[in-house]
Amino acid sequence: MPTSTPTEKRPATPAGRDASASRPRAINFVGLLVVAALAGALFVNAFSAKPTLDSAPPIEQLRAWVKDNPTDPVAWQQLGDLYLADAGAANNTAAYLSAEAALLKAKALQPDRVETTRSLAVAAVGLHRFGDGKELALTTLETRPQDRVALAALVDAETELGSYDDAMQAAERLVSLRPDVVSYSRLSYVRQLTGDLDGALEAMFAAKSAALGSSPDEARINLFLAELHRQIGDFTSARLFYQDAADVAVMSGRANLGLAELSAREGDYAEATRLLAMPGVTDTGLSALQVRARIDAATGDLDGLEQQMRLIRDVVATSIGANIGIDPSAALLEADFGEPAVALELATKVLAAQPGNIYAHQALALAKYKNGDVAGAIEQIEQALRTGSQDPLVLAHAAQIYYAAGNYRAASLYQAALSIDPGVVRLYDGLTPEMFIAIDPAAEEASP
Repeated sequence: MPTSTPTEKRPATPAGRDASASRPRAINFVGLLVVAALAGALFVNAFSAKPTLDSAPPIEQLRAWVKDNPTDPVAWQQLGDLYLADAGAANNTAAYLSAEAALLKAKALQPDRVETTRSLAVAAVGLHRFGDGKELALTTLETRPQDRVALAALVDAETELGSYDDAMQAAERLVSLRPDVVSYSRLSYVRQLTGDLDGALEAMFAAKSAALGSSPDEARINLFLAELHRQIGDFTSARLFYQDAADVAVMSGRANLGLAELSAREGDYAEATRLLAMPGVTDTGLSALQVRARIDAATGDLDGLEQQMRLIRDVVATSIGANIGIDPSAALLEADFGEPAVALELATKVLAAQPGNIYAHQALALAKYKNGDVAGAIEQIEQALRTGSQDPLVLAHAAQIYYAAGNYRAASLYQAALSIDPGVVRLYDGLTPEMFIAIDPAAEEASP
């Protein structure tokens, strides 16, 4: 496991960062990144378990209690909250499902219990049912307008639905109630998606300061800072933050996955493969499969790529069967390397569930492009670009689509993507420098 980097070598708070260097790239860490990883922290001290088995963990105590007292709505709600704490700490979908099941029992026994509605909002967001999460959070806030748990769930839901102005307002309100890890990390992510990289870094470093003294929270923030720096092209800082995050066991799997993708983007596929085999990495589920698939594609391992695609499709099918929302990255990967018709169907479903999400628009844009609908692809990619995000993969796919349309904007978009992350041409299908050599970026204004 990587060792911690000495404090003096870690990146400093970017208070004096040149605004012209801002290159926002959303943290696209499959799962829920800020959305899920911190949610459990809100619940850890929010219950008082029924003392049935003094030597057992609280969750076992509550399981025993509800078994003997199945009509106790408070106990069912508290059990659901404990499952949420586990789910948030490890981004564990099974724990979210268990939480929802317990909370629905509580809701059936006492429909008007606001604590249950609030917790159901968090569970819905964790299961990628963002529309449901938004409605449940708003219902809670009608009764408790300053409930931070419900407000955090609302920020997450609005962000993933692509309602970025509403998400920003809710995040700022959350910070005003209590400036801490939970509020600053969410504010950072919304700022990042809307093109304010300096503000995103400032808020995430504020979250890091608030997390001091709590190893799990600080490790999560280091992970988010690593993602933020990696995806703006600052690989040196990203590696330092990943290494710090990897020193905490609960974050080691996701941190090593991030280091693997970083190595792959630098072209060191042997090191990336080694890191993918580290303990805990496979527990990241779909994320690890996607990185492995892109490495197989980049190295020409078509058999390996097909195997990864089959596994990813199995995960997607299982999620759909369990009424769990699909992350846009799954549709994007299908469009990149899979069957165009399947990609189009999946991306259309994803956008219907997350109607303003820039990554859902990106996935549908690429799917339409792969199905020969260039005009439709341009319509969707322009929605992906509308927030001013400088995500290098969004820019690269936009360049690919504009190139197919004979639009000179392709060259400048591609150069922008390369300036942020040269590794984008290694890990993503259909993008080569030769495609754009003949296009003069200065001729962009002459494009149709």
